[in-house]
Amino acid sequence: MRAITLELQPHYERVAPDNPFKEKLPLLLQHQWETYNAVRDNDLVFNLYPTGTGKTLAALLGILNFREHNVLIIAPTNALVWQHERDARDFVSRFQLSHLVREINADILKNLELPGARRKGEKLHQLIRNPAIIDRQVSERRPQILVTNPDLFYYALFYLFNPKDRRNLAYDFLQHFNYIIVDELHYYDAKQLANFLYFIVISHHFGYFTSQNRRMVILTATPDPFLQGYIERLANLGVRCRMISPRDRLDESPPEDDGGKVQSTARLTLHLLPLEQRTEFHCKVREHLPYLEGCLAKKQDGVIITSSLRQINQVAMFLKQTSLAGRFARITGPVPAAEREKAAFYPLVLATATVDIGYNFQGHPKERQNIDFGILESSTLDAFWQRLGRVGRVLGKPVQDYPSEAFVYIPADAWNLLSGTLGEIAYTRQELQDLMQETLVPQRLMARPFHGEYISYFSLQEVMLPLQHIYRLLPDDIKEWTKKSFDLIKEVYSPRSRRNFWHLLAELKQYAEIRDLLNLMERNPARIERKCLLKVLAERYGGGDINLDDVYNLLQAGDEDLWQDLEFYLHNKISPYTGMFSFRGNTEDKKVAACDPAGLLSEGRGWVMVDPWHLLKNFSFNVLTRQELTLFKDIMPPEADIYVLIKTMYDQPLKLRLTYQLPSYLEMEELDSRSGWFVSLRGLKVEATLQGAIVPLPGPLRDMMQNSFINGVLLQWDFNPAIIHRCFREEIYPLELTAVKDGTSKQYFFFPGLAGYNFWARYGWSIRKEEHTWIIV
Repeated sequence: MRAITLELQPHYERVAPDNPFKEKLPLLLQHQWETYNAVRDNDLVFNLYPTGTGKTLAALLGILNFREHNVLIIAPTNALVWQHERDARDFVSRFQLSHLVREINADILKNLELPGARRKGEKLHQLIRNPAIIDRQVSERRPQILVTNPDLFYYALFYLFNPKDRRNLAYDFLQHFNYIIVDELHYYDAKQLANFLYFIVISHHFGYFTSQNRRMVILTATPDPFLQGYIERLANLGVRCRMISPRDRLDESPPEDDGGKVQSTARLTLHLLPLEQRTEFHCKVREHLPYLEGCLAKKQDGVIITSSLRQINQVAMFLKQTSLAGRFARITGPVPAAEREKAAFYPLVLATATVDIGYNFQGHPKERQNIDFGILESSTLDAFWQRLGRVGRVLGKPVQDYPSEAFVYIPADAWNLLSGTLGEIAYTRQELQDLMQETLVPQRLMARPFHGEYISYFSLQEVMLPLQHIYRLLPDDIKEWTKKSFDLIKEVYSPRSRRNFWHLLAELKQYAEIRDLLNLMERNPARIERKCLLKVLAERYGGGDINLDDVYNLLQAGDEDLWQDLEFYLHNKISPYTGMFSFRGNTEDKKVAACDPAGLLSEGRGWVMVDPWHLLKNFSFNVLTRQELTLFKDIMPPEADIYVLIKTMYDQPLKLRLTYQLPSYLEMEELDSRSGWFVSLRGLKVEATLQGAIVPLPGPLRDMMQNSFINGVLLQWDFNPAIIHRCFREEIYPLELTAVKDGTSKQYFFFPGLAGYNFWARYGWSIRKEEHTWIIV
């Protein structure tokens, strides 16, 4: 086993020289005290301290500046929302605050019963306005701490709720909260970061930082280098920003006699190992079986972490056949919340990137670190430090001299470069972090692609959605404020952009008109106005000697091919926008619930919610009928669109590809003309192969794609191979698409959904052509 072995010295954090909260908080760190104080004099405070050093508490301390005001906490996953809700309740109790603490997500809203409120948006509005409405023991209005995910925040702020609720909710989130905490900012991609930047600029422009004394604290342990540029642009606008960073105080030496420092991580033996392909990780874990058995025999607790759900499930299948059966559990996306809680009590936890997002391994109480050892896989530096930071955390623990150990698998090319660079035996964490950054990033190794170009290309169009609503609501004499808002946002997003407010407003209006027309075509064609339809027909068929009245009459007569052609034309006209107005960048898939009696996805062996594409690629299964569901009396299935029974896991994942049978109204030449840009296709047939042999797929899941318009970027098969290779390395995955027409076929690359936006933002420069009329760029 090739390994670079070195020692990471214990890490220490400075204790605050003054602790006014000593009775309620015996230990107060310097960065926590600085965060608390910075909130008073700064609009925006960034705490960049490492994992395991108490950033959450630092942000919660800011609430003490807002004892009578409402607080909003945003965390990227529902599991972390739940964790923050518990932390906030404990904080409110400890400091005897009057705040009511509420956790809110889509499922909670759906099941919440409020008098006279049925819609989710209506319930959320009532809850924000009066949090005591669901607590009969509370008779008076009190400030609240609302803990939620960024999706609800985005949908409210961007007017995406039901038309009856959207204005109220946008107003609620824009004006109701004085103190806002955004956790784990590094988790969000460029599109999602842009939405938070929008809220910051609007808060500044409309005076909420001054008139309401609004303050925001943003937490991130591994800030992206691009973030500093956006912070500087915000500061140039007049937003008062403060960065609280460990780099301002590089001091990891042992504590002095005055007790001015406290240990946060134990000494750790680090083994760096090369990994040629991520698919090999489960095989590497097998080699560590004697080590795992020895650690658990010594009553040690550990983790195995990789970004691949399939790899974790393969590790679990292997361990079930060993002496460790029954001594491990999984924490992954499909595992239900109740099972995740139980998993923390097992001596060995198998986890995906779910635990990268601020997860605390708080199982059975221990005087030393909760996690003694780890076997980890990481392809990026930010994930490397996030995962390594889970091992050996001793902040506040009475025993701090028990050593930890970690085996970390990194890409082989990065390992080869480091093997000739790492000359020391012992490093501080900051020294190793700096050395890896300096060695690997210039060679484009283990650097997480940020795709900041997305903000420049697409986010300016996206913010027009809320700005158009604000424009309509403002009185005529101050409508200019909306245009000024856009200009300020452009200064932050893309100062060199030539795009202007009025042009983008017209584009958004056209998108809304076409979207409404498509809805009528699908649900009630008789309600379409002749004038509106003739305008669209002129765009599509207005050339030559075609009589538009004749085309109109054919449509009215129900000509199916003509309707489908017009529908195809309109969907493709707005295809760049379709997936844009969603916080996570893709359309909502149907929900699939899987019964897992063999425990292939979870130790609970019950129902799990599973991504349909992961299911298709990795498992053989049967689709259950409604009648068959009635047989599951002991374990009630969750609400879903499709129910399946998982049978086995494939030894190798299936390869998925798409076939597109061109309809009669579409020629191959027209499809070719759309390559290099966004397209919207209906009738895509999903095919799966295993070692070249076709694997039949169950109809209900196959039909999910075939019956809907799917948006993405289409590229010619001979497109620049070097860029396609880079896409795979950056985890922007295309699918192989074969188009068929009249016995001939042609292959393309197809980047569906968010992959299409990320591809275009990153590599659109490589396919721009003067003859294209771009909608967005």
